[in-house]
Amino acid sequence: MVRWCYASEYKSYHREREMDIRRSAVWLLLLLLAVPVEVSPPFRESNPDSDGAANTLTEADLSTDGLPADSGLFIEVVSSPSSCMVKANGRMVLYREKLDGAPPSLPLTFFHEDHSTDGMYVVTLHPVTGRATGHVFADGHSADGAFHGVQEFVQHVQPGRVVVFCVLAESALSMDSIGESLFTALNSSFAPDIQLRSMFALVAVKGGPVVAEGYNLNLDALDALHPGYTLRLTTTVPHTTETVCKELKKPENKERLEFCQKYDGYRRLCDCGSPIPIHYPPKPFDGGRFSSSQSLSWQ
Repeated sequence: MVRWCYASEYKSYHREREMDIRRSAVWLLLLLLAVPVEVSPPFRESNPDSDGAANTLTEADLSTDGLPADSGLFIEVVSSPSSCMVKANGRMVLYREKLDGAPPSLPLTFFHEDHSTDGMYVVTLHPVTGRATGHVFADGHSADGAFHGVQEFVQHVQPGRVVVFCVLAESALSMDSIGESLFTALNSSFAPDIQLRSMFALVAVKGGPVVAEGYNLNLDALDALHPGYTLRLTTTVPHTTETVCKELKKPENKERLEFCQKYDGYRRLCDCGSPIPIHYPPKPFDGGRFSSSQSLSWQ
């Protein structure tokens, strides 16, 4: 009889404990469901303690849907350790991404990454349509005149064009006296003294002011394995009408004008001061006669 009482109390005790555990689990589940979950927006400000999750682009950032440009040209620039992106009125005009495969474990990661896409990218935009008219690249790991091509390209960009700079991973290692002179002429506040693996972005108007500039200094640059932090820059270039010089308005420059409205980077072809001459050589004989069509060429 005594043994049966002890067994009955034992079963009752554990049954109550089991019910308490179930009630606690239900309350915990209800508590978790009641706590609001914060959804992080794309390109949230980088956290120095994070593992670089903020350095990746989302699908929304790769959208190419155009937006109205009634109030001006809305420019978005992203410079990060893994990609470089420029959008104009919501339309993607430049996107570059690292070509890394699966790197080995640290500390040999850096030496097995692909750095061929690292550097500073420049893209020029039409001030009215926002379409890309040209682009150039300065290798971020070459100290042998990497910015010479950038300087020549910007020098021949037509006045009024929007010029956008962004960095992918690294650009300080290739910053030479040519690059410093270029950014000094553009009135840049940060680029002449850019530091290792620091992100930079600039939006300017050729022959006009700097519209916006951003710089994210990598305070952990002494750590050879630290990639740096993502920088996002947004600005609006005031809406303007395209100015065409008198030389290009001449009837004989009709085709030149159509070409120069769409493209940059062809040196003196679109130079209003002293444009190079254009020749129209006839095509080879076609059935015993010269072809009626003409081809555009320049020297």
